[in-house]
Amino acid sequence: MKLCPKCEQTYTDETLNFCLEDGEWLIGSTSDNDPTTAVQAIDQIEDLLRRLIRKELESAHIRDSKGNLRLILLLPSWEDYLSLAFDEIRQFGTNSVQVVRRLRSALSSLADNSPTIQHDTNQTLAF
Repeated sequence: MKLCPKCEQTYTDETLNFCLEDGEWLIGSTSDNDPTTAVQAIDQIEDLLRRLIRKELESAHIRDSKGNLRLILLLPSWEDYLSLAFDEIRQFGTNSVQVVRRLRSALSSLADNSPTIQHDTNQTLAF
């Protein structure tokens, strides 16, 4: 099912891309956003973040052929990557126990594997 974000008309014809009333681009309805898809996305996001977890993320130094520093690139921080990866899932997945459980597991696993996070056995993850 598709939905017009402007007039909220719904269409069952999956071949339509534009609203017949106002010409607005159609989007998938919220019923298309099932928890299983979100959990699968979290699995993939966690895998990507595991690859980044041990890398130097704050800056990159570009040097010329003689070794002279020519450019310093400021890169997103680990917190920026976590926010980009999980903020929207946290916002829109809070009504699904399955999504919240998987998200908590991913964050806990990333924290356990992070060389920079000091582990406190009494620390809890909050949503």
